[in-house]
Amino acid sequence: SPAASVIGGHEAKPHSRPYMVSVRFGGVHACGGALLHRRWVLTAAHCLPRRTRAVGTAVVGLHSLRERGAATQTFPIRAACPHPGYDRRTMENDLLLLQ
Repeated sequence: SPAASVIGGHEAKPHSRPYMVSVRFGGVHACGGALLHRRWVLTAAHCLPRRTRAVGTAVVGLHSLRERGAATQTFPIRAACPHPGYDRRTMENDLLLLQ
């Protein structure tokens, strides 16, 4: 499962990873992502809900998912571009670009 894929993690120093993004659908954190450019986020394709019309947002400047700070900014997701070879069954090419 995707949740079992993270091993040996630890808490980062506050705001030491400014490129980290919380990808949210319907206001709920779905996955982490990485800011590649000021308008593009790379995350995992399995994070994109299959059958939902929930509005997605990208939240930057967080240290904790539970607490917003002065540096926190929220942006609407305008487009979602999964890898054309993504296979939900095998998780092959589990890549998603968000604009």
